[in-house]
Amino acid sequence: MPLAGDWQRPRLARSVTLPILRWPDNRLQRTVRTAAAEPLGALQPESGTMKRTLGRKRNALILAVAGLLLIVTESIGLALPEERAGDRAQISAILSRWEEAWNRHDMHAFASQFQDDGVWILWTGDVWSGRDAIEQGHAAVHKTFFRNSVQRERFEELTFVGPDAAVVRFCSTLTGDERSPDKVVRSRKFLVLTKRQGVWMIGWGQNTRLVDTVPDSDCFIALREAGNGA
Repeated sequence: MPLAGDWQRPRLARSVTLPILRWPDNRLQRTVRTAAAEPLGALQPESGTMKRTLGRKRNALILAVAGLLLIVTESIGLALPEERAGDRAQISAILSRWEEAWNRHDMHAFASQFQDDGVWILWTGDVWSGRDAIEQGHAAVHKTFFRNSVQRERFEELTFVGPDAAVVRFCSTLTGDERSPDKVVRSRKFLVLTKRQGVWMIGWGQNTRLVDTVPDSDCFIALREAGNGA
């Protein structure tokens, strides 16, 4: 199942305030302050000495920025895209199991994608708290008007918000609702996933149904073209 927008390289602002950081090395702090206080453009090299001074200041600034980036990365849990490949694979597998369990009408397998204390908010606004409530609530409707339903999913966005948390948005189509057998129900679902003991699971989720006047996004168009969106 393809991922879309699952990584955006963080942008560095010209001026950043990070009150949660502590400088582990006073020398690095002094280097940053010194380099920032004397811009490189302020020096006009007119001799070998000045050129060497400029070179030292440039190198000091590069090292200071590199050190600061390392501190920020370690402090807020950023990882390079290739380092999150395993996380993305786990999360993609969750959505695949979600779809497969729904279409088998196996609500025990469906609910097993949630943490024990997971929360699911229905499109109606009702809230089911806890894995057992999520399983029982879905099992009840799959014995009635959803018993022959088919649901298809496709990722729209995956964003990591820390080393152990991610937000997923995906589009979804549902057919076979016995209350409206000819209708294609479109919805967008949002999940907050958390990783505990190295395993990603759904901590919180919400379903939002689209009204008929909302046009198809690229995600829904892709579902239809794949024959999964009716």
